[in-house]
Amino acid sequence: MNGDSRVERKKREARERILSVCEDLFLHKKDFDKTTMREIARRADVSVGTLYLHFKTKADILATFVADFTTAQRTLLEEVTSARETAAEKLEALLETFREVTRSPRLALYSQIPRLYPRESIAINDSIRDTVDRDLRRIVTVLTAILRLGEEDGTLNVTADSELTAVTLVTTLTLLIGGLTVRSSPGPVGVFSNGYDIDDIFSTFTSMLAQVLIRSDRSRTDSKERT
Repeated sequence: MNGDSRVERKKREARERILSVCEDLFLHKKDFDKTTMREIARRADVSVGTLYLHFKTKADILATFVADFTTAQRTLLEEVTSARETAAEKLEALLETFREVTRSPRLALYSQIPRLYPRESIAINDSIRDTVDRDLRRIVTVLTAILRLGEEDGTLNVTADSELTAVTLVTTLTLLIGGLTVRSSPGPVGVFSNGYDIDDIFSTFTSMLAQVLIRSDRSRTDSKERT
């Protein structure tokens, strides 16, 4: 038993070193494309064989980061929205949580989501990709429920199908986050951002969403329902 525990502990420690090294390389130094599996093994002080026992590809390592981050955000969204009563309050909490996400250095992971769905050659562990898919779908489910509640309690302006609206919003938010975090790449983001940082842009976008979706007279609507 002691031998098994020691082996498992060493495996966990090796995996943690690998992830720590890759967090620095992928997130901080943004060297995903240039980094080799051999370089990762050297920096993590493990053999190349040991590295491949834990992760088959660099994309698997990246997918692990994305999956962990997405799961954490999904859990947080469920917690903050369930603690609110009206749909407007739930939506405000959800959007505020999204704003907080923009302050996390791991936000840059979202710019890498397309790598998890390669057209060819790069293999991704299916269970990791399924985790990302499941969590994003769960976020859509949470938002759909909020929008449907908003139709019932009168605190939200919902003019289209609730599920379609939720899918549209989550897709747009994910693409916006991904696009805004590609800081090192030339392109439209650099051209059109006019010096505004991601927090400015994202806060403005979520504020616009709140203005469109949340009824300005919801307090009167709430008071009528209570009576």
